[in-house]
Amino acid sequence: MSSAISANKTELLSIADAVAREKSIEREIVLEAMEEAIQRAARARYGAENDIIAKIDPKTGDTRLWRVVEVVGAGGSVQADFGHRRPVAQTGR
Repeated sequence: MSSAISANKTELLSIADAVAREKSIEREIVLEAMEEAIQRAARARYGAENDIIAKIDPKTGDTRLWRVVEVVGAGGSVQADFGHRRPVAQTGR
């Protein structure tokens, strides 16, 4: 089972490399476009009201998704901590 996940990560990076070469654009731009597509798919799956962030590790192909939430205290005050994100789903391990 581990090899199937590794193949998917490798395939994801190979696709990014191939598109970058074919279109003569930077690999980072292709990876950003892939992240945006994953974010749109996650919002469609989990609800458009969710602020979801997707990141692809450009070296390993690990893909992580975060749902960003705003924490409100009992008095209605916002208690935002932007330094800590909790993954809602993770693939590629």
